[in-house]
This record gives sequence, C-alpha cells and structure tokens, in this order.
Amino acid sequence: MKKSKQQISDAKAAIFLGLIFILIVSAITSVWNWKHFVRGTTRATVVKTERVPYGNGVSKYMVYTDKGVFENTDSWLEFKVNSADVYGAIKNDHTYDFRYYGPRWSWLSWFPNIVSVEEVKEVKAEKTDS
Repeated sequence: MKKSKQQISDAKAAIFLGLIFILIVSAITSVWNWKHFVRGTTRATVVKTERVPYGNGVSKYMVYTDKGVFENTDSWLEFKVNSADVYGAIKNDHTYDFRYYGPRWSWLSWFPNIVSVEEVKEVKAEKTDS
C-alpha cells in the first residue's frame, strides 16, 4: 500500500511540530534550572537565621551573613533533603564554609541556595619568642 503525498506531508509536519515542542520544553527547562550550574564556596560569618513562610504551610530558611544572604531549601536536583538539619546546625556569630548554587537576583527574589556547610574551627597561631 503506497502512501499518498498528503499522508507523507502530514507525517513530516507532525515530526516537525514534535521537534519544535521538544526544543521549547528543553529551552524552558534549561532556563529555569540553569542556576544549578552556577556554583561557589564562600567563607562567611552568620549574622542571623530566619524561617520565612510563603504560603500553604511551606517555608524556607534564610541565612544572613557578612557576605550576603543565602536560602536553605531542599532540592531534588541536588539530592538535598536535609535543609531542616542544616538550618538547625547553623549558629549565629559562627563562621562557616558555605557551598551553594545559584546567583542572587533581587528582581526575581532568588538567593544562592546552600548545599552544605562546614564550620570553620580557627586555630589561633601561638606567639613564639625569638
């Protein structure tokens, strides 16, 4: 059974529209999740911590430091589901090495999200007599 020119044309149009759909979905997903590729580590002293509710019983943890503000939320893309534990371990006036992802964009209310923290145990150098 031979396909007509109309059937071939319809099949090509369907393939073309399918590819366009895949490209659009990929572009939207990339734009929304690109912040996971912006990473950094910074050493900062915590000034204040705060739990901020934003509706439907959901909240996020905010960490204010001398180097800027971070959020601490769970992220399935990062396999991070311990934000409450991380938040509970952070103490005011302590210094930490923060690993984070994402930029600070005030116009979108985006803050870098903490991936992990490690407290800095500073050892004071002993004075030696010479």
